[in-house]
Amino acid sequence: FTAEKNHIFILKVFKELYKLNCNSRLILIGDGPLRHQIEKQTSDLGISNAVIFTGVRSDVDEFVQAMDVFLFPSIYEGLGIAFVEAQTSGLPCVISEKVPTEGILTENLVTIMRLENTPLSWAEHILSRIGEERKDRSAEIIRRGYDIAETAKWLEEFYINKYNKR
Repeated sequence: FTAEKNHIFILKVFKELYKLNCNSRLILIGDGPLRHQIEKQTSDLGISNAVIFTGVRSDVDEFVQAMDVFLFPSIYEGLGIAFVEAQTSGLPCVISEKVPTEGILTENLVTIMRLENTPLSWAEHILSRIGEERKDRSAEIIRRGYDIAETAKWLEEFYINKYNKR
């Protein structure tokens, strides 16, 4: 829960989404210096009954399986690992134009939206993505070079070579 993740905007988008579909739920995973402010804002917007704060979790992959859409409206971002994980699980992703395009690793799974667009336009687009067929995209992600086993092997060899050169 930091400024760059743009949680206030997420809440505004979700409020519009909730107006359109009162069965919607927002899952916010993690923690950070702005968490209490975000919890208060959730209450102020009248959506606290539909927002789930999980805190820091080791089973994020299970939450991702329960989601319909991954919302990532960052103000600025490095390579978002959560974004890569969402794509791997076949989760439709709606991201801001500030998220590096290098993180887009799948075909037809990611929509880029401008932060200047209204929360309602974001909400309407999110609703349009709900119900899409999901499939495991791990093979596609691995082909793009994101494989923990291969990365670990490369890192091990890198350090062994550095050590042996000493």
